[in-house]
Amino acid sequence: MKIKLFTLLLFSLVLTGFGSPLLAQQRESIQFQQRTPLKTALKELERKFKVHFNFNDQIIEKHQIGPVSLERASLEDCLALLLRSTNLAFRKVDTHTYLIYENKGTTKRYVLRGMVLDAAGSPLRNASIQEIGRSVGTKSDDDGKFELEVESEVSKIRVSHVSFEANEINVSPEIAAQAAGNTQGMIITLVNRDHVIDSVSVMVNSGYQRLPKERSTGSFTTVKGNQIAQKSGSMNVLDRLEGLTPGLAVNYGEGNDKMLMRGVSSINLSRKPLVVLDGVPMAEYNDIESLVNPQDVEDITMLKDATAASIWGAQAANGVIVITTKTGSFNSEKVKINYDGFVSVKGTPQFDYMNKMSSSEFIANTRELMADPAYLQAFPYSQIINSGFPKVYPHEKYFYDLEAGTISAEAANRGWDSLANLSNRSQIDQYFYQPSLLTAHNLNFSGGGKVNRFYSSVSYTRNNQYDKSTRDRFTVSLKEEWNLSERFNVDMTANMAYENYKQNEMEFPMGLTDYLPYALFADGQGNALDQSYLYLTDAAREQAIAKSRLPLAYVPLNEQHDLLNSNKNFVGRFNAGFRLKLLEGLNWSSRGQFQKGFDKGYSFEGENLYRTQVEKIQFTQASTTPGGMPTYYLPTKGGNYYTRDNKNTSWTFRTQLDFSKRIAADHELTTLAGFESRNTIYDIQRTSTKGYDFQTQGYGSFDQKFLSSTGVANPVLSNALQGVGNSKLSYYPLINAESELRFVSLYSNVAYSYKSRYHFNGSLRYDQSNLFGKSSSSQNKPIWSAGLSWNVHQESFFQSDDQKKLTLRLTYGIAGNSPKPGLGGPHDILYAITDQRFDGLGTGYIVISPANNALVWEQTNSLNIGADFSLWNNRLSGSVDYYDRQTSNLLGEKPIDPTTGWNSSFGNLGDLYNRGLEISLNSRNIVREDFQWTTNFNIAYNKSKITLLKNYNSPTALNTVSKPFVEGYSAFSLFAFQYAGLNNEGNPQVVKDNGETISFTRDLALEDIKYQGSTQPLYYGGMTNNFNYKNWGLSFLVIYNLGNVMRQDLNTVFYGRVLQNLSKEFAQRWKKPGDENHTIIPKYIPNQATSDSERATSFYRYADANVKSASYFRLRDITLSYELPKDLTNRLSLAKVGLYAQVNNILLWANNDQDIDPEYFNLTSGYRVPKMPAFYTFGLNLGF
Repeated sequence: MKIKLFTLLLFSLVLTGFGSPLLAQQRESIQFQQRTPLKTALKELERKFKVHFNFNDQIIEKHQIGPVSLERASLEDCLALLLRSTNLAFRKVDTHTYLIYENKGTTKRYVLRGMVLDAAGSPLRNASIQEIGRSVGTKSDDDGKFELEVESEVSKIRVSHVSFEANEINVSPEIAAQAAGNTQGMIITLVNRDHVIDSVSVMVNSGYQRLPKERSTGSFTTVKGNQIAQKSGSMNVLDRLEGLTPGLAVNYGEGNDKMLMRGVSSINLSRKPLVVLDGVPMAEYNDIESLVNPQDVEDITMLKDATAASIWGAQAANGVIVITTKTGSFNSEKVKINYDGFVSVKGTPQFDYMNKMSSSEFIANTRELMADPAYLQAFPYSQIINSGFPKVYPHEKYFYDLEAGTISAEAANRGWDSLANLSNRSQIDQYFYQPSLLTAHNLNFSGGGKVNRFYSSVSYTRNNQYDKSTRDRFTVSLKEEWNLSERFNVDMTANMAYENYKQNEMEFPMGLTDYLPYALFADGQGNALDQSYLYLTDAAREQAIAKSRLPLAYVPLNEQHDLLNSNKNFVGRFNAGFRLKLLEGLNWSSRGQFQKGFDKGYSFEGENLYRTQVEKIQFTQASTTPGGMPTYYLPTKGGNYYTRDNKNTSWTFRTQLDFSKRIAADHELTTLAGFESRNTIYDIQRTSTKGYDFQTQGYGSFDQKFLSSTGVANPVLSNALQGVGNSKLSYYPLINAESELRFVSLYSNVAYSYKSRYHFNGSLRYDQSNLFGKSSSSQNKPIWSAGLSWNVHQESFFQSDDQKKLTLRLTYGIAGNSPKPGLGGPHDILYAITDQRFDGLGTGYIVISPANNALVWEQTNSLNIGADFSLWNNRLSGSVDYYDRQTSNLLGEKPIDPTTGWNSSFGNLGDLYNRGLEISLNSRNIVREDFQWTTNFNIAYNKSKITLLKNYNSPTALNTVSKPFVEGYSAFSLFAFQYAGLNNEGNPQVVKDNGETISFTRDLALEDIKYQGSTQPLYYGGMTNNFNYKNWGLSFLVIYNLGNVMRQDLNTVFYGRVLQNLSKEFAQRWKKPGDENHTIIPKYIPNQATSDSERATSFYRYADANVKSASYFRLRDITLSYELPKDLTNRLSLAKVGLYAQVNNILLWANNDQDIDPEYFNLTSGYRVPKMPAFYTFGLNLGF
């Protein structure tokens, strides 16, 4: 009942402003196939239009008209056509009477009707149309249409727009007559200025409607498709937004949120902006890269404040990114065919960046450690070889053999020297890496006739990644639009993407960057070397082989052939809609989308893979009789086969009414109201099979219940803790999971303008979902916004002209963020357990989240104050925005009364705010006929603070120092101890808040940790410069992130055996008294128990001395392009030939002296990831 009542109210809102019945303007068709007396033609118009013409018969009878034809034209258009070659004119006397009179002493005039479009066929508002030589002109309306009275018999008009190249066109009465026969009139297309970065979009697209920028009150930024196409570093269209728009942070650092708009509005849910593709939200972020070819993008609009984004309701708190793809053009002379292809050569990671020791450094430092008698006491040889998995590495074996007296000191030194002279770095590049290579080919077709237009594309991308993974992607897109009549429009879009991904997932005993630097993978002849010593001593391995009679060897180069990984992904999307003109200004539109995707893959661990061999032996019992056969509890042949099958199906349906009307001369009203329903189902299935033969697809059998519950006693090798005890199998042959998201929404929006000077926007939306609590107070919370804008330059006191413009904006409203499925809701969330342990007992269930009826979505209240301006005929333009975003009801796990049976539950636990400033400047520095230089600069400032957070009961210094979200501090906080250096024994110390110096964590209090800053930049943005000289183009982009901090990468080895490579910092550790005066790195103590009892190494890891600036500037790319001259392309029978070259990741200035690149670094934990060098792209554009 409530929904029906609300729908009625929305429909009433749409009808607001209808003071009297609306009558569509009458249109009729006329046709005179031969010369006809003008009087006869006028009589025919009187009959069709039910009007009366007053005229002097003597004046009329001397005129005749030639063959003319007009389809569905207004009376005024018909009269203009009939009188175009005469000296007659007409004037309206009253509703049904017109006067035809002789206009003596004047030249013949005629009315030119037409429509101005951009290159994609979209209407352009506010284009200037002027007859050259006269001061009289007009501007195109919201639909790009115009009418201009032209005086000269043969004349020339100039069509111009601030963001497009001007176009001069010859016109005549015959051309005007021909244009009058089309529904749109004369079609004029303007080409976007590639060198102008247009920060003020002609039309703003919210995903629900297109509204002129000057009538909008919200904070929008639009990036044109040509700017997106210029970036070739990634095939993900969202990555290409970096540095082009203020307020959107694109973070490449390890572990960072890849994309944040105006800071963070959630701490546990998704912080990604909502992405809307051609008017419909995308359920999966991965589908964006699959479905959206960057070459197919017309424009991308960022909706940043509440007025812009709130119409999307409880999913828009993180901002909204609206992607609009290209369409064809009506009345195209021919089908346009364009090809774009490029190849990017990216190389292999820079190994030296990882800051690891060389073999000689490693051997020198490990020899120092083992020379200490405490090392032998901590790790006696007898203890090592009697452990569950005994292993002794080559650099250790010389030490133990020397201690045992089995080799001489000279032999030990020779052995260490031989290891110091070996290096596997070139072999890692040779055998496990490959130069990254990205190739892309795109072909698109576009065109259209009188009633339809189309755009289709096909593309193929191959990405050879440095870790030898390969990704092949094929995409197909088709977009059609039909104007079936003046009142009825239908469109359809279909996208399909198929991807084949083969992943190299080799397992090493340590990461490749931490690998023992002397451990070679092949000999001098390229033969694979056995590295079984990294897992077991030779004696232990041989004993396991003898007892199990199974093979056991680790040869890394052979592992590449024993581990297979493959994924096949498909996603298909069908989107269709219609728009019906009910009355003048009133339209009904509906849109539906169906999307289906799957991600299928498998992993096969062959029987010769080391971990497969070990697992078989772990479930083998040696024979108790000499010469007897072992007992095998797992299949001895075949490998482990794992499959994954992820499916998602979603549909969206929307229907809405929209009304637009100019009331008198000063009032303009645009409203819409609608209903939307969305449903998404995720289905996940996992299977596991052991003893699988990849060729025959057969598999072995085993007693899962016994192995899972009792396990194998006295196995050859045990998988129990420390390698001692029964081997038990954790095995789930089948896992199924399904989740469903349902949304039902009612929404409305109104935009009102007075004198094209004062504007008001408002929106209202109700969302209901199966993810929210079931109480009415939780469900029925309206999401709304309101905004005002003032075009100050239109005021008389501003003395404005075309040289300067100023618009002020103010908005306030609410957006939301809904929880993920399965985290919490109005009912207990159960997890079903089915395996052989429950045979005969039924299905077991675990309540993983108790019911919470009061659960509500996260709510963000946003205030935005902004200004748009331009000076000197748009030579300098830009915008300034200040925002204040208050987020309440943060979702996450919060502590509850343990007597309920739960320590925590998913619910609303806190609040935070974001405040910031955004500035965008666009300058046309030099604009000449053959040379242009333009600059786009943007900067954003964001400051956040968590004002309330109830996510743990008893905060302490130790459990808070590493937390990114702490009440009273910014999001992504970094805390540290006040480091006091080392004492004279080489152990770390910190200073408490009261000034006391301590060495143990037991003496810490919460106030002893100090806030260092945020890992998220306070200031970020970019600057793009474009230079164009004749057919040459040059552009470069500089991006920057400033004001944030990071933990530097440190030595983390303070005790224990050294079983992998070390950080170079390890060499600067404390070694003897007095070293504390020139190093802050704690000493090494072999025994962990001794180390823990004497000091707290966490004091060093979380020391403020190890917190560094993460600020940096990077020259992201330089692009050089050249377009062949027209006379040459014409001789080649081509419309366009363009060449370009681009260099990415060229120069870096980082505000740290540790050679840390923040984009290849985990700022929070402080560790490096493989860094890619500068890469090079070469591309070709062809137009046919």
